[in-house]
Amino acid sequence: MKLTIDEIKSTIKGSDHVIAFLRANI
Repeated sequence: MKLTIDEIKSTIKGSDHVIAFLRANI
């Protein structure tokens, strides 16, 4: 999935979502 800078910044606010997102792509 390609995310825009704004989407990434918004996602960073929910670190749990970031961790889940990164693990899903490893």
